[in-house]
Amino acid sequence: MGDLKKIICVGCSLLCDDIMIELKDKELEHVYHACSKGYYYLKSLNDSKRHLKSQLKDGNEYKDLEIQDAISKAAEMIKSSKHVLIYGLNNSSNEAIGTAIVLADKIGGSIDSSATYYKGMAIQQILSKKLPVANFKDIMDKGDTILFWGTNPSSSHLRLLSKYVVLTRGELTQKGKEDRNVALIDIFKTQMRRLSDIFLRVNPGEDDQLLQALIDLIDGKPLQAEKIAGIPKSEVEDLTSTLKRIDFGAIFFGSGLFNSNLQNISSLITLVNKLNSDTTKISMIPTAVLTNTVGFCKIMLDKTGSVNYDFDTKSPKSLIEEVGNGNVDLLILVNSDPFEHLPASITEKLKEIPIISLTTHPDLSTKHAELIIPISLFGLEHGGTLNRMDFTEINVQGCLEPPEKVWSEEKILKEIMNKL
Repeated sequence: MGDLKKIICVGCSLLCDDIMIELKDKELEHVYHACSKGYYYLKSLNDSKRHLKSQLKDGNEYKDLEIQDAISKAAEMIKSSKHVLIYGLNNSSNEAIGTAIVLADKIGGSIDSSATYYKGMAIQQILSKKLPVANFKDIMDKGDTILFWGTNPSSSHLRLLSKYVVLTRGELTQKGKEDRNVALIDIFKTQMRRLSDIFLRVNPGEDDQLLQALIDLIDGKPLQAEKIAGIPKSEVEDLTSTLKRIDFGAIFFGSGLFNSNLQNISSLITLVNKLNSDTTKISMIPTAVLTNTVGFCKIMLDKTGSVNYDFDTKSPKSLIEEVGNGNVDLLILVNSDPFEHLPASITEKLKEIPIISLTTHPDLSTKHAELIIPISLFGLEHGGTLNRMDFTEINVQGCLEPPEKVWSEEKILKEIMNKL
């Protein structure tokens, strides 16, 4: 038996706090209680492909650099650039995010993340309108109705249902699932259907019609059409009755709701506001996949008033806008792979821009990076604070020494600033 340690898993935004790891000769032997996503994240500690040395592109090859030389090179590249964009940080600590904002401000650059395009806008609306967000403990203890809209946590957040909000037992939900109504709205049946008491299959791109119908029913306006967004009127009326009976509930929503129309978030907020009263408490929670999407958005809103920001023009601007307009001549990626999730029309333009990548493992973006600086593994080799999916701030501790001259994102960014 090796050395057992209890840790918080940062494999996704649930930040499960009951994970055990077994170490033997500083190697990770076993992982206990984690889902498959958490398991593979933690086991990446021992991955033979992991970046452990800084590398600088030299023609078609990469040559190794000492970490201090890599820091100096990064500073040189920033000094010789007209406009730098820092991108990523959804998987980084709040401390690293704060440091990146200071750096972007100092150099008159921009900062953005993948959260901009969908969930960031939703989080911005939730925070700016000061909507209540219940934490997982309250939902576990008191949640009598849970609605999942355009999200499939049985695939994206594997322990959300069992550990936090559906199957788990709480103070007023001693029977677990039997004490809760679970509703699902999606364009097709997912694994979530098995746990759902109510399932409405909405036509793709017509969520706005269903939202308006629910708002009308709550306002006392009868529905005229026999079908709304492909759903029989009687089923929409039944869901409305269920929502009206809620004492304490939560609506978990994902990209399926707002991919077709960002206005759906405003409509959902209107719906929740109409339902909430002295006796009804309903929270909206975005099912952010990446570890610290909520933390990134929260800190950006606190510091800049937007989930992305250009410190040169003092205005919100996204990577797509900046790169599309040809404004960026240096891209710093922090634990992110935009070549994996951005449109090809944008990634083709990224290939023309020098890239500094702070990362743990090879990915599509490192293939195009001029400078690669390895980072330590968050949650194992360094810690920091994060905001869980339910906006709760969580302090994560590191438990292992990182490889020699492999630093956290926060330390690397601070060292680069010191060279400017």
